[in-house]
Amino acid sequence: MTQHKRHAYQLILSLVAGSLLPLAFAPDHYWPIALICLSIACFFLQNTDNAKQAFSHSLLFAFGAFSIGTSWVYVSIHTYGNASPFMACFITFLFTATLALELGIVMWLWRKLSKNHSYSHSCWILPAAWVLAEWCREILFTGFPWLMLGSIANTPLLKGWLPLVGSYGMAFILLVCCTHIAYAVRHKKHVIMASLCLVMTIAVGYGLHAHAWTKPARKTPLQVALVQGNIPVSMKWDENTLTTSINRYLLATRHHLNADIIVWPETAIPAFDTAIPSFLQNLNELMIQQNAALITGIAHDNPATRKTYNSLLTLGKDRGRYDKVHLVPFGEYFPASALLGWVYNAMGLPMSNQYSGLASQRTLPIANTQMAPAICYEVAYPALIQRRAKHANWLLAISDDAWFGHSAASAQQLEMAQIRALETGRPMLYATNNGITTIIDNLGNITDRLPKDTYQTLAGSMMPRKGVTPLQHLPLNIWQWLCLLGCVSYGLCARIRKASNQR
Repeated sequence: MTQHKRHAYQLILSLVAGSLLPLAFAPDHYWPIALICLSIACFFLQNTDNAKQAFSHSLLFAFGAFSIGTSWVYVSIHTYGNASPFMACFITFLFTATLALELGIVMWLWRKLSKNHSYSHSCWILPAAWVLAEWCREILFTGFPWLMLGSIANTPLLKGWLPLVGSYGMAFILLVCCTHIAYAVRHKKHVIMASLCLVMTIAVGYGLHAHAWTKPARKTPLQVALVQGNIPVSMKWDENTLTTSINRYLLATRHHLNADIIVWPETAIPAFDTAIPSFLQNLNELMIQQNAALITGIAHDNPATRKTYNSLLTLGKDRGRYDKVHLVPFGEYFPASALLGWVYNAMGLPMSNQYSGLASQRTLPIANTQMAPAICYEVAYPALIQRRAKHANWLLAISDDAWFGHSAASAQQLEMAQIRALETGRPMLYATNNGITTIIDNLGNITDRLPKDTYQTLAGSMMPRKGVTPLQHLPLNIWQWLCLLGCVSYGLCARIRKASNQR
């Protein structure tokens, strides 16, 4: 076999390995396959002759992973965005290719750091560079931190690490294991180190998986009721069915007025808050009379600025509002719409015109506790939730997963919610329109849940927590900055060493 053919087969294998990686995430949870797929990717990267090959392998690996793992973007654009199948495929391709490009560029830079494949460059700098690529995906262009490697740790064998190092630290640990496995296979060296990394990772993860780093903030738990309306998207935004939709939630709520907190999902009220002030005032008075609190998703319209927001309201004695900060691309906004708005119009795509809320929003008081809110896929942002959770007793996420169709996105998003609960040591109420509605405890375990596509109310209890996890004692984004420092330091040392050898 010629070298050209061998390289072509290796590129295909990188694409296949990336395509299999989503099996390690929800709903399949075959986490050991991540070790195999990532080890294959690391093996080929360690075996590259130049930066161009490193770019090609990492680009194809990431493209395979996002093409399978974020295929729900097509559903949102085509089924609910009314784009043609061709246009939806084209936009989804561009979107996944852009996500893959971030890993490709970072791996290209990693290979440029050194002309040789030393042990430290292959087994320690490679994981650091990969973590930086994931960080870029969280912060660039409003961010899209989906399929983060840290989510693979949602298993008793690994989850004990998350309160210690967070999802980025967990990603680094997993990649260190995989780079050592790949190095041991390729060079027949450091086999003991590879085995030790894997054994220690599992031993610590399993040993701490049931340890509670925070403590109860009350003597008795709060009684909660999460209403799952299961209203189809096609019906939800029809003005003729507005009253029907609201009555559906009111009917379920009347049976649970004895609860401390009642939660309706994202945009449960499909109208602007400024359009129904009397209804909201009456609902607020009802909650005060019952000594209860209600949280509902609703669209907010600011008449002064003519900007609209995806928001949630808290009703009762503690009334407040939170505006969503991170919007879903192609669902709530179109990336680079200021530059490419004419392209979207020419393609006949409906333009989303929602605006992001202020990043400075923190917690909301409710039922004598502090709540850290998130709407939809904001639970995918580790820094966002960690920042708010420090001053909160519990977490809330409301969503309308009907936009995801029957894809794996609902299960993937719920898995990220469990990771956020683990990292912060806080319970979470996770309320959705059509499922999966759940109550998550401070250890990331689902204590109660409703099946998908049903009209039900989940009644249960939740114990607010106080205190912080070891991760929250650390500066925010500490792992990302350490990885950046490690890569830059190694690059400078490599340059100095090269200059010394040339003298």
